[in-house]
Amino acid sequence: MRIAMLLGMLAFVSGAGDPPGSDRIDAEARQLVERLGAERYADREAASAGLEKLGRRALIALRAGCEARDPEIRTRASGLIRRIEGGLLTQATQVRLDFEERSIRDVVASISSQTGFKVALFPENGPRWRLERVTIQHAGPVDFWAAVDRLCEVASLQYNPGMHGYTPQREAVFTLSDGALRAVTPNSDHGPFRVSLLGLHDQRDVTFGAAFATGIEPKGDRGKSRGVPASLHPVTSSHFTAQLVVAAEPRLSLVQNGPVRSIEVLDDLGNSFAPPNGEEPGRERYAGFFGMSQGSTAQLQISLHRPALAGRMIKTLRGTIPLAISSRRPDPIVVRLDAAVGKTFQAPDVELTVHDVHLAANSRQSTIELSVRSLQAEGAIDPVELARQAGYRSQIDPNHLQIEIIDDQGELVPWFQPGVDLERGRATITLLNPMGSRPKELRYYRVIRAVVTVPFEFRDIPLP
Repeated sequence: MRIAMLLGMLAFVSGAGDPPGSDRIDAEARQLVERLGAERYADREAASAGLEKLGRRALIALRAGCEARDPEIRTRASGLIRRIEGGLLTQATQVRLDFEERSIRDVVASISSQTGFKVALFPENGPRWRLERVTIQHAGPVDFWAAVDRLCEVASLQYNPGMHGYTPQREAVFTLSDGALRAVTPNSDHGPFRVSLLGLHDQRDVTFGAAFATGIEPKGDRGKSRGVPASLHPVTSSHFTAQLVVAAEPRLSLVQNGPVRSIEVLDDLGNSFAPPNGEEPGRERYAGFFGMSQGSTAQLQISLHRPALAGRMIKTLRGTIPLAISSRRPDPIVVRLDAAVGKTFQAPDVELTVHDVHLAANSRQSTIELSVRSLQAEGAIDPVELARQAGYRSQIDPNHLQIEIIDDQGELVPWFQPGVDLERGRATITLLNPMGSRPKELRYYRVIRAVVTVPFEFRDIPLP
């Protein structure tokens, strides 16, 4: 059977003595992948469940399974890869804090190296980062957000979720700055996500001329009102809202995937602040796009109902936020620009064609025209509900390309996208070449997608 031979060869090439986390195929996973093509449906289902339970250990064997002749093995292996990779997105990145008398700059550089995404200091060349030494030690690895809190506390730093974003080279960055006047917000962490309560707002309004503004006809006989002096008919309304921001580790992009749910808000007298039935408690105020310009944060406004005789504080504010998240796969399609024109490059689920490359000799601007096509059947992108609930396109959107350009010095090249031909699915990107460098390589990253529900809970919050 071809799949067994392929798995066997890969296991032999990788070496039986490789350490955990290497490219060696897990023996148990290899056997389960073979059983994905079993005659009995129950055996195929059991093999799928076993592979999903193995998680990361099964990925190498499953990627080999995508090359099997048996279409059942290929289909199941592809679906399992998407589910396992999606599940891994929701696990917090671990950081080891073992620093003794190290400069702040060195500590931040170490955390950046451990996480695999850029953690930066602002301003970049501040003298304190090089001169001031700190000691931060912990017995074992901690979640990313816990590491950030510990660093901010010891080194007097602060971060602003709104500063999540991209450098001119389109590199995800998490920014830390001086925290002499550091403000603290109530936070609720869940894996790679942090939900922060920015504030509570209590607003009351008296509106005059409400009937005119809303077009509501006054009750009674209109004719009887003629000649009668007009009188005030004030309408009183109140609005009580909670402002939240949900932030993910910068390796992730997110958008809200529905209203905030499961709201429970109780004050110290036992009164409920939950919105009346039928009202949406939370709406999205801002989130990044799901493609190249995506963001790691979203701001939310939750509409609540304040009772007439409220207490002094909210004892419990609890709910869930549905999110759609994405992240780059670690294995990009790599294209050498000096010999790419007219060629097509493939990955298992996508193909990239380079139509034109113009590397200007005497200008800092170069252009590349390319197209990207999905090789998956319509609706095959997993999870299927993602496209339906969040409105994402199942095909590649040329407006949201996950691309890096590397120059001959190994540095990222800034670029922008001046034009898109949606009919042909082509995009043109313009490179801003640094002086003295030449674009050498294009890297196209495929995207892992998942949906997740993030819980949050805050306690003992003073009322306005």
